[in-house]
Amino acid sequence: MTPEHYKGKHTIDKQEIVMKGLIQHGIDPCRAFSAVTALKYFDRAGDKPHESTLKDLAKACNYLSRAITGKWPWEEEK
Repeated sequence: MTPEHYKGKHTIDKQEIVMKGLIQHGIDPCRAFSAVTALKYFDRAGDKPHESTLKDLAKACNYLSRAITGKWPWEEEK
């Protein structure tokens, strides 16, 4: 059963398409997974009960950072 905050958005379909495309273009599966997880948070931002839009956007940014650099933002050297 699809939670309300994902209904009508086809999030899983989008994730599968993006994941397949990234892997076909040589992106490591772990990084591709991080990218599609970011997509999930962008898709639901503002729609999940008791979760702020900014919190979901921050989560998406964290996953995008991990997709790009291979590390979480808090693991980056300063």
